[in-house]
Amino acid sequence: MEVDNPADRTLTFLSKHWHQIDFVEFKDWCEATDLDTPVSEGLCDYYAVFDLIKTGGYEGWLLIEQNGNAGLQEGRTPLDCARASRDFIRRGLGV
Repeated sequence: MEVDNPADRTLTFLSKHWHQIDFVEFKDWCEATDLDTPVSEGLCDYYAVFDLIKTGGYEGWLLIEQNGNAGLQEGRTPLDCARASRDFIRRGLGV
């Protein structure tokens, strides 16, 4: 059965291969901002990913990839976007 929703594809993949994952890279995407989307402003269901990380006992590395500053709120610097992504992930993981 093929999954059409990108967020569902992410969770399906992570759940299926969770025991093999040693490194998690956070990246978000939406059509309006393409690869310059700060984490939480795109299509990924990060609350479900956070839940999987916490309940699955993940202890590996986490990386945030932030390509640029064309987030959904215009006028932010690349550093502003990176901080927004980092702060969202910290809140979601409780760290």
